[in-house]
Amino acid sequence: MKALVAVVVAAVVAFGVPPAPATPYDVLPIGTMVAMGDSYTSGEGVPPFVDETDLAGINECHRSEQAYPEIVAQTMGIPATSWACSGATVADLSSRTVGADQAPWDDPARNVPVGTRAAAVDRVNAGTSIVVLTIGGNDLGFGEIVADCLLEPVSCTRHDDAVQQELLGLPGKLQALFADLTIRLPSSARVLVMGYPRVFPSVDQADCDFLTFLPTGTFSASEQAWANNATALMNGVVRRAVEQADRPA
Repeated sequence: MKALVAVVVAAVVAFGVPPAPATPYDVLPIGTMVAMGDSYTSGEGVPPFVDETDLAGINECHRSEQAYPEIVAQTMGIPATSWACSGATVADLSSRTVGADQAPWDDPARNVPVGTRAAAVDRVNAGTSIVVLTIGGNDLGFGEIVADCLLEPVSCTRHDDAVQQELLGLPGKLQALFADLTIRLPSSARVLVMGYPRVFPSVDQADCDFLTFLPTGTFSASEQAWANNATALMNGVVRRAVEQADRPA
C-alpha cells in the first residue's frame, strides 16, 4: 500500500513507521488534514456544530468545533477540513447522492461547482497529507441497537446474530475503502483509522439506569458485557483490515 494506514484502538498504534517516536506527531507529515467517517469523528453530541451541519432535514452531520480532528489540526498547526457525518456507513463515504433523511445529507453538493457532486473520498487528493477517520459502527447498526437497549423491555443481545453477520461483511468494505484512499493519496500521506472506545466498565458490572425517566432505560449487566464484546470484535476487524492494507503490494 502506498499510503501508510495506522490504527488507533484505545491507544496510539502505528504500523510501518520508525519505532518509539517522541510523540505521535513525529510520524505524521505536515500538510493538509482531511477528516471523514461517522459520529466519533464528527463530534456528535458536542455542540456548537460548524459549517451548517445542524440543519434539521437538510444536513445533520453534526460536526463539532471540538471534534478531535479540529483539536489535532490546531495542535499541529495545519489546515484541516472535516467531511465526517453522524450516521455515516462505509458506503456513505463514497456516495455522491444527497441524502434526504440520512447521511451523507447534502454533503455531496456542498462546496462543488453547480451540477457536480463529491463524495467524502473525493475530498482527498495529491495535496492531502493526513486522513483521519472512524467508520464501521453504523454498518453494524450500533445506533439502532443502543436505542433498542434503552427503549425495549427485552434484551438487546437478541441482535447478536445480525451483528455477527454484519461483521463478516465489514472487512471487504473496509479494504475497498482503504484501497480507494490509497489511489488518491501521495505515497507520503498517512491514513489514521480510529477504533471505538469501550462504552461500559469491563469489570464489576451492574445494571445501569441510563435514562431514569424511562421505565425501560436500563442497560443490564449482560447487555453491557455484550456491547463491550461486540465493540472489541469490531475493533479487531478494523485493525486487521488496516494491517492488511498496510502490507506492501
